[in-house]
Amino acid sequence: MSALLDTGCDTSVIRSRLLPEGTQVEPTLHTLKAANGTPIPVEGVVKVTFKIRTQEHSVHAVVTKVVHEMILGIDFLIDADVDWKFSQGRIKIGDEWIKLHKRKNSDDVRKVYVRDDCEIPPWGVGRNSRRKFTTNFMRRV
Repeated sequence: MSALLDTGCDTSVIRSRLLPEGTQVEPTLHTLKAANGTPIPVEGVVKVTFKIRTQEHSVHAVVTKVVHEMILGIDFLIDADVDWKFSQGRIKIGDEWIKLHKRKNSDDVRKVYVRDDCEIPPWGVGRNSRRKFTTNFMRRV
């Protein structure tokens, strides 16, 4: 599994579907907000243990259905004493240097804000698969 390293995220986050079946998610009062201030629904918190090369790490991650990957936030980056060489595209954890991989360029749009009701045709899908967006659901302009 890959993970997104995010210095702007205060806490690590994981998509609930990425957890092994039967994983016990503990209740939490933790709240999440997207960069634009939109609240993100939280299901709970879980301790996630994982390996990066030969090193085992763990992090308490907030669980949500909204994100699409695991996000290792600043909490992990500090706890693991990560040395990030941005210009070289690599990080050092312990004694190991790890080359980072950029996300493939994606033109995916996951959220649309509209002023008036409109229909937006999907890319690469048949003509009958249009989605209708209404102002009842989209509030920001």
